[in-house]
Formats: sequence, structure tokens, C-alpha cells
Amino acid sequence: AAAAAAAAAAEREAEEREKAAAAAAREEREGRRREAAAVLQSGSLASASGGSGGGEVKVVVRCPDGSRCSGTFARTAPLALLFALVEAEWVEALGAPLLPQEFRLAASYPRRAFDRAQAQAATLESAGLGSAQEALFVEIPGVQA
Repeated sequence: AAAAAAAAAAEREAEEREKAAAAAAREEREGRRREAAAVLQSGSLASASGGSGGGEVKVVVRCPDGSRCSGTFARTAPLALLFALVEAEWVEALGAPLLPQEFRLAASYPRRAFDRAQAQAATLESAGLGSAQEALFVEIPGVQA
């Protein structure tokens, strides 16, 4: 009986640690979401005013759950803003896995994939994303699409 009680206590302890770890991960993800929203807001988003729109790119990113994040950016905007867009706008469903920090953005045709390291030094145009409209999707390492 003592062994069973000890096993039950150990199991409860393990569950509590697991819940605490999940709460910490969600809190860390929320922190990343807030930081990304600030980056997006202060970033070089294309202005909504006037012009022919010749220097703007409308980007739509498909998230793993099928939802979409979209924004309009200057062609000269840093590629890193697209990572901030996904971080800021995509909200995982309750109980769904959280967006890992090492996700990639990819285009289907022609096949191109971008990670954060590449995004730091590139603009949308230099990365080949200079068309009026671009469609990308989120790739999560180790997860098949």
C-alpha cells in the first residue's frame, strides 16, 4: 500500500511538473508574440496612403492549422518582418503544439525556403519576394505538411 501511495504521489508530481512546463512554454510564446507585434508595428510596413502600390508586396502566409496571416510590406522591407508577422498574428488553438522559434517560411513555386538567419540580412526583393502578391507557408522542422 505504501508503494502504491508513493507511486501515485510521484505521478501527481510528474503531472504538476508537466503542467508547469507547458505554462512556461505558453508564457514564453506569448512574450515572443508581443515582441513580434512590436517589431511589426515599428517595422517598415508599407504605408496605407496613396500611390500606385508599385513598391508594395501583399504577403499571405498559411499556418500549420490552415489559418492565414497577411500583411502589405515595402519591397525593401526586411525579410525578418515576415517571421514577425507569423509570430504576432498566428494563435495556436488551445491544446495545439506551440509555434517553435525555429520555424521556416517557404514558397511552393519556385521552391524557396527561408530561415531566421537568412532573414536578418535580406529584404523581400533580394529574397525573390518582390511580386505584387506572394504566398508562403510555415514549415516546422520534423513535421510533415
